[in-house]
Amino acid sequence: ARGVHSINLSKFKALVLRRMQCSPHFCRLYLAGKCSPDCNVIVMSLVGRTLSCLRRQNPSQRFTLSTSLRLGLQCIEAVEHLHSMGIIHRDVKGSNFAIGQQSLRRVVHMIDFGFARLYLKKEATTGELDHRPPRKRAPYLGTDRYCSIHVHKREEQGRRDDLWSFLYMIVEFVVGELPWRSSSYRKLLARKSRGGEHLLKDCPIEFYKIYDHIRRLGYMDRPNYMLIRRTITEICERRNFSIEDPFDWEEGGRYHKEYLRTIEQLENENQHNLGKRTEATARKQEELETVYSSADLSCEHSDVPTARDLVSGRSKEHRSSMDLSSIYRLLHRYPYNPASQKCSPHE
Repeated sequence: ARGVHSINLSKFKALVLRRMQCSPHFCRLYLAGKCSPDCNVIVMSLVGRTLSCLRRQNPSQRFTLSTSLRLGLQCIEAVEHLHSMGIIHRDVKGSNFAIGQQSLRRVVHMIDFGFARLYLKKEATTGELDHRPPRKRAPYLGTDRYCSIHVHKREEQGRRDDLWSFLYMIVEFVVGELPWRSSSYRKLLARKSRGGEHLLKDCPIEFYKIYDHIRRLGYMDRPNYMLIRRTITEICERRNFSIEDPFDWEEGGRYHKEYLRTIEQLENENQHNLGKRTEATARKQEELETVYSSADLSCEHSDVPTARDLVSGRSKEHRSSMDLSSIYRLLHRYPYNPASQKCSPHE
């Protein structure tokens, strides 16, 4: 991450991940440090495809009800864990949740904390944590399709707004689209302002209980996460869904063959595009070597950046500062131990 804004953002992302090492729904943080004066580095565990990507790869553009509900249970648990540590996400949506890899392939991970914010602050006099008071006018942050009506009105975002986004996301899982998809901004606002009958008409009737609870929440109110989890669990029990059932994309899932076919198509496209990029890069490199060979000779034994370095925007000094050995040294000297983190919810 380069630039003052990018570095500060990287620091905050590392702060969020450090706080969330007690939760299974967040990436493991292995290293967070400064590689050079203008570069921070974060090393974390990898995740697989996002839930949004998995949904779109489905022929019907939606998950089965079983998969939707079981994903929803994990997502609301991740949101609750984040809130318990004094943080709101402010951009909850399917593309900011991803499945894990290998042994964690059935675990949903929350990702991307570029819009996250601490909603609790320490009082200067008492030292106690207190809820931030709302600003008169807050910046517009989030994604149009999933943000709450409060965000559109430039009101301060709180925990309730993450839950509105969660509800819109799980409705999209079940139905395949939201009522205001592809709408103009004015129509989007009008359709979001309608009652739950418009939003939940194709969803299980129990969703109205979740909708009604979120609708009654004030800015500083603590959501009843247990009510949401219990409501989703009741639907699963009524429909005889088991937590161990395969997800749609897994072997034994309803659309497993379709997912395999999609993956094969994507791999073929990636190989084709990679071949094109490799060929184009080789041609460009050959052109650079031809054009700047004479200039490079004059700098061969000098610390002055070569012409090719200047064209690519990277000097020898900059290249050395970004050397992987710097990262390896940081890993060796300052290994991050998630086990040392204590999960101490603020509420």
